[in-house]
Amino acid sequence: MDARLPKFTASSDRAESGQSQQKADRTIAEQVDALSVYEDAVQEPLLECTNLASMYYQAQPIGSYRPDAKILREDFCSSAIVAQTWLSLGKDHRAQGVDIDLKALQVAQKRLMETERAERTACIVQSDAYSDSGSSRKLPYIKANRIQTDSIASQEASGSRSSSPSTWAEGAASDRFERKFQARLAKERAKAARKSGTLTPSAQEGDQTIEDDVPTAKGDVLILQHADVLSLPIKGLEGVDVESPDLIYAGNYALSYFHDRRSLLAYLAQCRRTLRKKTGVLIVDPFAGPTSWEAKTDAERKEQEELWNRFSKEPGFLRAGEEHPPSPLKGDPLEFWAREEGEQKSSSDTADWRQWPRGRLILVRKGHVGGEYEYWREDGPLDYTTNRFRMSLSFRFTRDGSWLRDYFSYDFRVWSLREITEAMEEVGFERVAVHAIPRTTESDQGEAMEKEEAEMKKSSDSDMDESGDDNDGLNGMAGLMERTEKNEAGKSTYKVVEPHHKLFATRSFGSEYSSSLS
Repeated sequence: MDARLPKFTASSDRAESGQSQQKADRTIAEQVDALSVYEDAVQEPLLECTNLASMYYQAQPIGSYRPDAKILREDFCSSAIVAQTWLSLGKDHRAQGVDIDLKALQVAQKRLMETERAERTACIVQSDAYSDSGSSRKLPYIKANRIQTDSIASQEASGSRSSSPSTWAEGAASDRFERKFQARLAKERAKAARKSGTLTPSAQEGDQTIEDDVPTAKGDVLILQHADVLSLPIKGLEGVDVESPDLIYAGNYALSYFHDRRSLLAYLAQCRRTLRKKTGVLIVDPFAGPTSWEAKTDAERKEQEELWNRFSKEPGFLRAGEEHPPSPLKGDPLEFWAREEGEQKSSSDTADWRQWPRGRLILVRKGHVGGEYEYWREDGPLDYTTNRFRMSLSFRFTRDGSWLRDYFSYDFRVWSLREITEAMEEVGFERVAVHAIPRTTESDQGEAMEKEEAEMKKSSDSDMDESGDDNDGLNGMAGLMERTEKNEAGKSTYKVVEPHHKLFATRSFGSEYSSSLS
């Protein structure tokens, strides 16, 4: 099984096998819509989209004819929640998603088709490698989709998705406001020039922001591609116009899927080849820094032992074939490890737990989908022969202590900042900017979220002027600038890693690479 596919889906045999049982006899983990829990726990789509837009703006040179990104492609998108959220940033925005999990893409299609107006649709296209017909094609939309999305849709409609601390790059709000302001001035100059008949051909062909009215994108505003990212663009498609994206986003440590330099270069070269010419930008956020398994004290080791022993008594924590928790590494200064003789061999899935030592359990965050849940991550030790480690995502439901264990399992390669920068430059990206941000703990997030929610509530009515018109977005941007810049010093913000910098870390940190073609 491919490590990029979830172990459980909403329509999997796991969910269906218990239908003959009484509902009361089943645990919460056996009944919950697993995908909705994953999306709530792992992704902050609106935050990600605003950050992506901000970083795209910063990557554009002064005078760029495409200062605003309109078309986003989300690689390794799963249910494409970032791509769909991108559509809400502007009525002319379009989005694409690429993944090998067809069920997750169907969730994304169903969600948009049931919430958007009839003229705005989502379609799924398949590469020949995944098509039953042996050729690339557009799949028909099946309305009676068995995949559950009601809980996701109702949650988003009510606005109950939890917020999180902003991670704007420093000065991003004022930069975005300035660009919007300059765009408005350009529109006014263009109007005056048209009235006087002095509008030049170059101005007519240039920046789209000089248009009086931004048309609403219609038709397939979300194109979901059932394909391997290394096979893009899909060839032989008929009746579907897959535009070159302004922005490609590969989030959730996606570059760590590639275990060798050859495949990493192949992916980056594909991105450069398929981006919009001259102005396209690739943004990735690979795993950076030491894994959380490292540098453990005796107290931390004791705490981990207690967690493993306690959780092993709860339903669903031990995996199939496990009678007791696996043994950890001994903690020796140098330790060689291999599967013991006679131990059951696992499948070819390199993320299988049986191929790795026991990791460290980390409580990442808490949430409310499916009842109170805890999002736990297991980080294994780093294998210094390959620079790889195992990570898995699990969910514990506090009402009954049941587990969705190893919902996703990954075999990650850790690439250094320099290795990724060199690879991007090698395939032809002309400008590569690296941003870094410290990761927050669960307590850090809670405090920052309370402050953020209070600030948003306080200024919720300040973005519109007295007439109810947001003045082409300028008043809204001014309010955003004021809120962001005011609290910027107290927040974790992206820092640009300059060529002369050395960077050290005591725990893993977030890193964003903005690679542009100009």
